[in-house]
Amino acid sequence: MLSLILSYLLTSLEQARWADPMWGRLLGNLFMLQDFGLGRPGVWVDQYYNLVFWSLSYEAWFYALFFALVRHHFRAQSLVAITVGVTGFAAHYWMPNQISYFALYFLIWWAGAAMATGIRDTGTMNWSTSNYWVSVMVLGALLWLPALLVNGFNQGPGLYPLVDIRRFMSGAAILMAATWTVRSWDGLPGAIFRASIGRFAWLGPYSYALYISHFPVIHAAAALFPGMPVAVGLPLLTAAALALAWVLERRVQPLFNQWLG
Repeated sequence: MLSLILSYLLTSLEQARWADPMWGRLLGNLFMLQDFGLGRPGVWVDQYYNLVFWSLSYEAWFYALFFALVRHHFRAQSLVAITVGVTGFAAHYWMPNQISYFALYFLIWWAGAAMATGIRDTGTMNWSTSNYWVSVMVLGALLWLPALLVNGFNQGPGLYPLVDIRRFMSGAAILMAATWTVRSWDGLPGAIFRASIGRFAWLGPYSYALYISHFPVIHAAAALFPGMPVAVGLPLLTAAALALAWVLERRVQPLFNQWLG
């Protein structure tokens, strides 16, 4: 809710007038039915004044599915998760719709949940389990090939269906890299991680707020300060986005949580 209001206000600031409220799109975002609709068949509603909002609907429905599955044995959970994903692909090719996207992308999310469960139970990541879910994601990428043949190869890596193939293959690559790093934590992979990505662990508590707020900040700044040199704008925008994320997470969100009870 806070991010929706913030995105609307910053867009209005960018346009130097009150932006179109787009009530239908706002309602779709409130019910977590949004997606990135550019060239993507079956999308019901676009994100509301913030491109990153497309992923929030997926996250909300994934957690809802997770809650429905946690009462079952883990093997049964994984079987159901794969069934949901395959059903999503079948529904997508029969009649593209938003629910089919949520279902088929659940494969990637559940792979992460399965590996996290392994770390919780054993303290490490198992190569056999990792290879299993990597195979699932590679097969998921292959299931996009019919859409690629129909739509052609000239859509661009950020558009349907190349972006979907890219996400499944990226998930497989990240899972393999994560397994290698965790199993070699005291070796070179672990040292590389600690010296690079690990340096940003302090951003963890604010990462979600930073993710949902940085896009309107950048656009509002571009409109208010056109022609700003990159060498000046990049550190200033980074500082502004981080400051806003801190305020949202540490000051505004607790008040909102208190109001919700």
